[in-house]
Amino acid sequence: MGADHVLSFSVVLPSGKFITASPTSNPDLFFALRGGGGSTFGVVTSLVVKAYPDIPVTTTTFMLSPSPAVSVENFWAGLRAYFNYFIPHSDAGIYTYFFGFPGPMVEFQAVFAPNLTVAQTQALLDPFLADLAKLNISISPQYKSHPNFLTAWSNSFPQEGAGGSQLVGSRLFPRSSWLDKVTLDATFAEWRKSIEAGHVTINFNFAPRFAGSGPDTTAVLPAWRETVMHSIQVVGLTGNETEAQLRAARALMDERQKAWKAVSPDAGSYLGESDREEVGFQRSFYGRNYERLLKIKRDVDPWDVLWAKTAVGSDAWEVRTRDVIGDENGPLCRVQK
Repeated sequence: MGADHVLSFSVVLPSGKFITASPTSNPDLFFALRGGGGSTFGVVTSLVVKAYPDIPVTTTTFMLSPSPAVSVENFWAGLRAYFNYFIPHSDAGIYTYFFGFPGPMVEFQAVFAPNLTVAQTQALLDPFLADLAKLNISISPQYKSHPNFLTAWSNSFPQEGAGGSQLVGSRLFPRSSWLDKVTLDATFAEWRKSIEAGHVTINFNFAPRFAGSGPDTTAVLPAWRETVMHSIQVVGLTGNETEAQLRAARALMDERQKAWKAVSPDAGSYLGESDREEVGFQRSFYGRNYERLLKIKRDVDPWDVLWAKTAVGSDAWEVRTRDVIGDENGPLCRVQK
């Protein structure tokens, strides 16, 4: 996690005081700023981060879809076979970024393999290709070697657009779900149902590692440390939907998010790519760190100068709006308890 690599922050507090947060200066705030959510504790004006030697990277791209030679069920069977390799691939340092589209179709935009050669990457993917061959599925992965990280990243992850109207939900699926076939089958089944329901999924297979001295040195959601797949489900909106259509889209997202949570009950969700109406966001986004973060929030910002939806302490306020899909178009008011 990026937060693991920060050594210090320069921060303007809500009081107007300008301070440094580090392991030896304002250590509680340093803990909170490393993963405790944005728009919460102060305005960070600069930070110091660790630097690392550059490394070569191998990238691989391919697509998987039904065809006259590949039935829909064989397609899903091939994709299910891929899920078997999430732990060995992520343990090898691979970061895989792939999209699931209704139709269905899956696009592997990047199998990103830092510090691995083309031959090493091929060796890791060959067992999966053999599984596909048993299903009469043939794909042609495109392997490419890059001399450094930036070149690989720039070529594999082009700048993306922002904006538009959509509903988004996400879940961090834990390693424990991959250790039991029954649980993994259930996880895959619910992930598949979201695509079949018309949602696009954006997916990441990776395994974060500790770069600090232990699990309590940063405020990063602990569920990140156990994650094998981060998956986002999206339903696009045109902006011209009727109230009934918006309510139906919202209900479907709620249903699909509930199903994802049911197969990963002790996990969480990534705050930055998540459902704005996340139920129980305190646990989903912050886990066991929430009470400590709330105390720090009250210490540095007792006036609630800084507020953002689902940030630490945000449930003390609410935006009053009549819109079907909740947004910030309305007055911000104290919650009456």
